[in-house]
Amino acid sequence: MAIQSDIDLCNRALLAIGAKPIQTFDDGTLESQCCKLLYPAERDAQLVAHPWWFAEKEADLSRLSTTRSYEYEYSYLLPADLLHVRYVVRDTSTGARCDAYKLMGDALCTDITSVRLVYTCRAAEQVFPPLFQTALVDWLSVRLVIPITEDLNRASVLGQL
Repeated sequence: MAIQSDIDLCNRALLAIGAKPIQTFDDGTLESQCCKLLYPAERDAQLVAHPWWFAEKEADLSRLSTTRSYEYEYSYLLPADLLHVRYVVRDTSTGARCDAYKLMGDALCTDITSVRLVYTCRAAEQVFPPLFQTALVDWLSVRLVIPITEDLNRASVLGQL
C-alpha cells in the first residue's frame, strides 16, 4: 500500500461514507472542516488504543533543575511527541521498571536518578502500516458520518462494523 498522508486517510474515510473528497483541511467545505476538527484527535486516540510497534519510542529524559512535585525528588522533561507512557525504566542494565512516578504537565516526577521512558509517540502518517491505516480510516468514517451525511441509519451500520 502506498504511503498515505493525513488528507489521503481522510479521503478514504469520506469515500466510505459517500462524501466528497477534500484537497486540504482548509478548502472551505463541510468535509474539510470536519476532517480538520476530528482527524488529529482520532489519529491520537487510535495510536494509544493499542501498543502499535511503529509508534513506540524510547528516550532518556533530561532532569529539570527544580522538582514539580513535593512527593518526588526529581522531575524530568517529557518528550514533545508523547501521547502515552508505556513504562518507565529505572535500570537500563537490567530493564527493571519503575512504578513510582507521577506525570505533572510536561514533566515526569520520580525518586530515581535517571529515567528511560518507553512511550507511544505521535507517529507520522508515512510510517503507518496498512493495518493501522485501515483501522484509523474505519474509525474516522464512523466519526464523520453523522456530521457530514446526517444519516443515522448509515451511522448505525458503520458503528456495528
